Amino acid sequence: MDIYALRQKSIALRVIIDRLKSHDPAAMKLSVELTLLLNAAKQQRIRTPMECKRSMNPTFKALT
Repeated sequence: MDIYALRQKSIALRVIIDRLKSHDPAAMKLSVELTLLLNAAKQQRIRTPMECKRSMNPTFKALT
């Protein structure tokens, strides 16, 4: 996926989540959890696909 398409999709997702925040408490939590990722996509700072493997990623282990 190219950077521009990812940016557009992240903006669309943010709009949907913002609409749901007033109706669904889970949307508020999702918004908080995705803020950094959506902002990075919006600013076109994500250039390659990211993978997260539990057994190989020490950061992931620290977060769980």
